[in-house]
Amino acid sequence: MARKKRLGDLLLAAGAIRREDLDKALAIQTGSDRRLGYLLINMDIISEKDLQSVLSEQLDIPIVDVYSAFNAEVKKLIPRYLCRKYNVIPLGLADHNLLTIAMVDPSDHEAVSTIERYTGKVLQPCLASHSDIDSAIAHYIPWSPRDLFNRQNAWKLTGAAVTLALALTVVMVVQYNSDQTKARFGTKQVTQTAVLYQHHDLMLKFERSGKITLSGHGAHARGSYSITFNSIDSLKRFILNKHNDFSLEQQQWINWVLGNQTRST
Repeated sequence: MARKKRLGDLLLAAGAIRREDLDKALAIQTGSDRRLGYLLINMDIISEKDLQSVLSEQLDIPIVDVYSAFNAEVKKLIPRYLCRKYNVIPLGLADHNLLTIAMVDPSDHEAVSTIERYTGKVLQPCLASHSDIDSAIAHYIPWSPRDLFNRQNAWKLTGAAVTLALALTVVMVVQYNSDQTKARFGTKQVTQTAVLYQHHDLMLKFERSGKITLSGHGAHARGSYSITFNSIDSLKRFILNKHNDFSLEQQQWINWVLGNQTRST
């Protein structure tokens, strides 16, 4: 039987990353439960968009809008701790015991095997960005006792009962607030050269030089964007002219980003 290709092999075959960069990410991954795709993106070795494009082409798997595809009937099929561990979220059920699932890395055979055993379903993977999946987990997947009483979190259950109860209460409140913020506003990353906002299949990058880049996919647009502007005003004019390309959620998020960025400068 032919060996199934892993994420690193697929990206190397497509010429999307260099061998030395892959080896560096694999060395960092050793001994941790961080997924390779997450590390490659956060080490700036590959962008989320390029990672999706390569996997979609190499594996012949579609890219989906998690928020449009999610069906509430599956929200309790996979607990949060598994969704977060493997960067996945269930989307819907189909005939013949099929479970459609959005993944950052559909070539992650450990994730597929583990979730199939847990759910008793046959997985039908689709592609989605890490930021969208992370935000959707916070928005759609409810907390349950399984998220506390599992091997990943077993260390939290040591110590005195009162101390544990207080600690878990604080953790859950903080996590809940963090999840609510992510669900509403997405993610914000500050680097030495830029501030990046990501949510709803869109990314806005504000460089220290003053340039602004809008990239991603408008919910009602035919293609994807990758446009650079010299000022916030020129970006606002573009959004106004192209407002029909964006969903209401995308428009509200863009307006929030512009307001937040204006207050920060």
